[in-house]
Amino acid sequence: MKKRLFAAAAVLALALALTACGAKGTMSSVPNDETGGVDVVCQKAGDGAAVNGYVTIGEGQCLVLSPNLEKGSIQVRASLMEREATATDLGTADEVSLDETVSGKVLSSYSLEPGEYMLGIVAKNNPT
Repeated sequence: MKKRLFAAAAVLALALALTACGAKGTMSSVPNDETGGVDVVCQKAGDGAAVNGYVTIGEGQCLVLSPNLEKGSIQVRASLMEREATATDLGTADEVSLDETVSGKVLSSYSLEPGEYMLGIVAKNNPT
């Protein structure tokens, strides 16, 4: 009986260990009230994982992307909000104002016309 109990416990421990190894990564976005921007956090985010965020660009301001990635990259698409979003329409312009892929730790800035923008942020190559 002890051998069966030990074998069952060993199988359960192995199954839990394998489940932990196969855990999927995460990607989240949180508004940053201090900067007026969006903080995106990735932990081995799967290729194609995506989040949205919103920023307002004022007169004389620009959009700054400040990645701090150990690996992988992030694609950022900024779309001007032209109208109220509905269930069938995001309210964004037909063409994106910015489509940029960033990696590493290189800060970059982009001149965009003033307005409110929806940011579509997509993981590339499992970023962390």
